[in-house]
Amino acid sequence: MRIALLAPVALILVATACAAQPEQRQKQPQVVEMAADVEISSNETVTWVEGKVDDSGEFESVVVPVANAERTSARFAAEVELLTPQGCQEPFVDLKIDDDALGQVRCTFDGYRRLGEHHAPKIWLDADGRITKMADRYHP
Repeated sequence: MRIALLAPVALILVATACAAQPEQRQKQPQVVEMAADVEISSNETVTWVEGKVDDSGEFESVVVPVANAERTSARFAAEVELLTPQGCQEPFVDLKIDDDALGQVRCTFDGYRRLGEHHAPKIWLDADGRITKMADRYHP
């Protein structure tokens, strides 16, 4: 009898453990393809809204917030990669971008923050919502 009573309890424990796994699998890294209105605070928090390119201007395209986009914030991961098209301090280096016009020159946190304006960066977040990589786009 004791063995028969333990078997249903074991099945309940296994079923409960299996049911919890899908929730854990839902946490995945995310990518923000284009951010607008980016602000970086001194406590290593970034705020932004999802952005898009608006080509309706007379002379040049601009990055604008997506309609009804909510302001989002995240902290930098301990090992974050920060990239710009020409670096973060003078003398600036020659232009280095990938096929999506994303900068390929590494910067320190202080240098990246000092730049002030960050043009339409792409932001990579880990499963815990921390920024692991942020790359500014080239804008002539």
